[in-house]
Amino acid sequence: MNVFLEKKLYLFTFSIILISASLFGSHEIPVRHLLSNLDFVEIYNLLIFEENIFRPPDTVTRFSLFFVSIVTMFFCFIIKSRTDSEASNVIKNIISSLSLVFFVTLLITEDIYNITAVLLISFSIYYVIFYGKKNFNRYEIILLVSYLLIFLYPFYTSLFHLSTLSEMDNYLRFLAAIPIYITLREIDFDLKLFLLSISLGSLLAGFLAIYQYIFFIGPVSVYSSSTSVFASIILLFSLITIMSVPYFKNNKLVQYFLYLSSSVGLIGWMLTGQRGLLIVLIFFILYLFFTKSKSLLWTNKKPLVFMGSILIIFSFFSPLSDRITNSFDSTYNYIINNSKHSWKQEDSIIPRISIWKASINMIGENGLYGVGLNNFNESLEAQISSKKINPIRNSALNKSAGMNHAHNQYLDIYVKTGILGLLTLLIFIFGHIKYFSNGLSLDKSDDNLVSLIGLLSIYIFSIIMLFQTFLAHQQLILFMCLLLTVLSSIKSNLKYRSN
Repeated sequence: MNVFLEKKLYLFTFSIILISASLFGSHEIPVRHLLSNLDFVEIYNLLIFEENIFRPPDTVTRFSLFFVSIVTMFFCFIIKSRTDSEASNVIKNIISSLSLVFFVTLLITEDIYNITAVLLISFSIYYVIFYGKKNFNRYEIILLVSYLLIFLYPFYTSLFHLSTLSEMDNYLRFLAAIPIYITLREIDFDLKLFLLSISLGSLLAGFLAIYQYIFFIGPVSVYSSSTSVFASIILLFSLITIMSVPYFKNNKLVQYFLYLSSSVGLIGWMLTGQRGLLIVLIFFILYLFFTKSKSLLWTNKKPLVFMGSILIIFSFFSPLSDRITNSFDSTYNYIINNSKHSWKQEDSIIPRISIWKASINMIGENGLYGVGLNNFNESLEAQISSKKINPIRNSALNKSAGMNHAHNQYLDIYVKTGILGLLTLLIFIFGHIKYFSNGLSLDKSDDNLVSLIGLLSIYIFSIIMLFQTFLAHQQLILFMCLLLTVLSSIKSNLKYRSN
């Protein structure tokens, strides 16, 4: 294969050059004359000696250039490669292995999952450029466009609010997910290995959480940035593991391994004390109860009942029980008895309610374009100063507690980027619901199982967004993008093979 004959390589290179040009230069150092005069010596000096040499595309010219470059890159990903040759099995196996390693190491290592994600993105871009051949159906186009829109829109808002690239960094995961999806849908990605990697991730992370809880003082977060991130990921790991049990109905040993993995993962979640996720667990139970799909039928429910009984007993002695009780008492007294919030009340949700109230006020004042990605804390301070909400922290110097997000993804993206920003998030969610619902039936099949797991995942992410801000946590947003991308690609691959 002659790589220089592939037109997509030149499209991709061209898009990278345009992106660099649209972002190059800081507000303090104008660079238009350097680019127009092709002053490469001065450009080189800037790259070597200046620290902040890139900025958001916050002018009409810069954003137009940025928009053209991203759309060019998008078409580079989805059009067919010119070559007729197939990728070697070595490349396919590397890509598959990187995907599996990512899920296994996500919660138990500090750097390996990040390195794995970077390698996965790099190999996927290479594959898409030189070997991508399959056509896309309309559901896939909608899905990919939803990733593109939610990535692009925050850059557009930089035209109205002063922003920094660091605030937009997490949105890059949506763009990176596109070549990963296109690649995995073309290679024969093994569903069985994927499910086992999720269960292994649940088991190892759960054991690490137990170890940290016993031997270290402080909240359980293992290698995550916070307990809330760890709890969200390990809980979904555990629930997907439970859903995988009927798939291995002919292998009792694997089934018992899945029960163990899910139980240990759920214990790990309980040790974090993240009470809001109890809503997710209740939803999951209802989801299993009302589904009539044959892909989720248990031939032997005794281990499931036994596991559930042990976990319910354990929950009463876990930090989860204490936090739920404390939250209920403080909230009940605040709402029913009209008592004032006391800073001594443990695990109160009143400060969070104040943040939500402030966010709604900000939306009322800046509904179209929001307050900007960088300005949430400043606006929150203004809400406190004008006595529209109570202070978040009992501190004269830091009444807002340094809070830079709304503790609710829907409110957060609305208050920062406006109504259209919220719309991109809703399109992203409903695009996945539509995709996984396509062709879903009650029959027992791998396709239906993947669709059910995909629907469960996007529903759970949607629920967690009610009390967490995904885009404030790179690990959480990376997990969401890759999990949904992998499930979508497996479904596409299964559909392609069945046809």
